[in-house]
Amino acid sequence: MGNIMLVMGKIKPVQIIFYLVAAVVFIVYTPLLLKYRSKKQVKEIERYHVPNEMTFNDEGIQVEFADKKETYEWEQIQKVVTTPKTIGFYYETEKALIVPKPDFGDKFVPILTLATKKLGPARVHLR
Repeated sequence: MGNIMLVMGKIKPVQIIFYLVAAVVFIVYTPLLLKYRSKKQVKEIERYHVPNEMTFNDEGIQVEFADKKETYEWEQIQKVVTTPKTIGFYYETEKALIVPKPDFGDKFVPILTLATKKLGPARVHLR
């Protein structure tokens, strides 16, 4: 094998400024933008302003709120993601039914088992 030589030149001040601006965008702007978007969605979506009742069964998930009923069949659910505080049932790439874990009470394990059975273990992500 031959020798590999790495030649590094000096970084120009313009490049340093560019890298710093890019870092600020990724570290500060992106999370703030995501937070803004999520707050906007919470304000616009009626289901977040009234009590919800969810029913999980072999057909899917039924959500009842404000005299309305929505049904999400298991075939529509793309994945389930659990975090330390919530469980998200994603029915589109950026849309999910997010439920705080305490709301499940003693039904957490049976519902997660049902989701795993219906979706397969590859689509259920535990974090």
